[in-house]
Amino acid sequence: MMKFQKRFVPLLLALVLTLGTLPVQAAALTRGEAAQALLSAAQDYNPGVQRSDILKGYPDGSLALDGTLTRAQALVMLTRAFGGFAIPVGDNARMALPASSLTNVPAWAAEELSSVLAAGLADGDANEAMSAEALSALLRRAYAAKGTNLRDDYYAAVNKSWLDGSDIPAGLSINGPFYGLSLTVNEQIAAQQVQALLADYLSRTYVDEYFSAKAKSDVEEMIGEFIAIYKERILAQDWMSAETKAKAVKKLDTMGVKVGYPDSWESCLDRAEIKSPAEGGSFFSNVIAIQMAMKQDVLAHQNDAPDKSEWIMTPFTVNACYNPSANDITFPAAILQSPLYDVNASREENLGGIGYIIAHEITHAFDNNGAKFDENGSAADWWTAEDYAAFQQKCQAVAEWYDGQEAYPGIACSGALTISENVADLGAAKCIVAAAKKLDHPDLDKLFRAVANTWASTTSRQMREYLAVTDVHAPDKLRCNRVLQTLPEFYTTYGIRPGDGMWTAPETRVSVW
Repeated sequence: MMKFQKRFVPLLLALVLTLGTLPVQAAALTRGEAAQALLSAAQDYNPGVQRSDILKGYPDGSLALDGTLTRAQALVMLTRAFGGFAIPVGDNARMALPASSLTNVPAWAAEELSSVLAAGLADGDANEAMSAEALSALLRRAYAAKGTNLRDDYYAAVNKSWLDGSDIPAGLSINGPFYGLSLTVNEQIAAQQVQALLADYLSRTYVDEYFSAKAKSDVEEMIGEFIAIYKERILAQDWMSAETKAKAVKKLDTMGVKVGYPDSWESCLDRAEIKSPAEGGSFFSNVIAIQMAMKQDVLAHQNDAPDKSEWIMTPFTVNACYNPSANDITFPAAILQSPLYDVNASREENLGGIGYIIAHEITHAFDNNGAKFDENGSAADWWTAEDYAAFQQKCQAVAEWYDGQEAYPGIACSGALTISENVADLGAAKCIVAAAKKLDHPDLDKLFRAVANTWASTTSRQMREYLAVTDVHAPDKLRCNRVLQTLPEFYTTYGIRPGDGMWTAPETRVSVW
């Protein structure tokens, strides 16, 4: 009966629970509507909860079902529906809103609000009227705080153990599996100098120690498969003309691929006279000698034509990029490491880890910025007017899909700021799913979990607030949840249906590539 109740809900619940619905009006909810929505949403977290547990009425016994719902009432009902909230730990503790974020708390609600305030889930004016959209935001916070249901908050549930036990090492501002590939704090001061001054030698040593020919070959094969998939996807687009498709395919055919390390190593530092202290050298004198050798190398090549084989990243850099002016993609050896990539891991796990990142960089060739460059890396208009207009409409839909989405309590994503990276993420997800489906009996659960693991991260609330207005990437959580919500295969893998927090109506899901 309870499962039936959650799955077959009134229209209101669809509006309240769906992250990807069309914009809802800010009309105030009634107490009765909110109680029904919360009852349905909380069944998996507080089995057996009844409406009478959630809506107890006024002292005179009246329920006032048609009465306007206030934020204080909504928060009290939320707490009752979910059976209270534990004191947050790890990432949830860092993201918690201060209790002072909720103002004008009425005396009658103070005791029951202690749980939700301690969990850091409440903000705003306690007396303001609540809309379906506002209640939806509270529900998403509750799902994240619990972190126990894949169908309501996939990122939080998959990464719960890591997030709850996470910390931020002294001297760092952010931590996570992706960021954990970087150097430890105690090594950083010395390592930064070595990286800056002896990059060529460090690169060779790093590759010899950590990157095998087998791994390079495997990643190159994966990239080739992705490019082939992209050709198929571009040719299948019903909004592009044959003329524009041909130009897009040509751009893929000429895309440069750089994996692990360059084909030849720089050697200008061989001419630098570096002396040990015993030979009369010092750190300062050696830095000057290295910089002079670098300067002479730059002067020697100042009249040369641009060398597109030159790497703009060192092999020990934990990053990847698409360079629109060269039309090439670069994946240094340092990012091709566990947990993002392991030559011995399953194909699905590698697709969900490094595969996502590789396909993301390929998609940058066709995001709202990359689309302005041709196959030679020149700024050029290679679109028909009609196709480019359709492309811009799709990019705008992506901006709206992300805009205002709350990854952490009270911190919303800017769809306009993050549009290019989001287009790349969405294209990457479709690409890795297409690659996985070419396998015999693909394990999509492994694939999607690898995506969630890739973007697990923690930092301070202040840093999240800063990144929300400066970073062109969406918050890591949305790079998992919001992306996976566009994939039909994600819904079928986990049986996600209307009423679940991860559900979005098919007609609202966005796609460019």
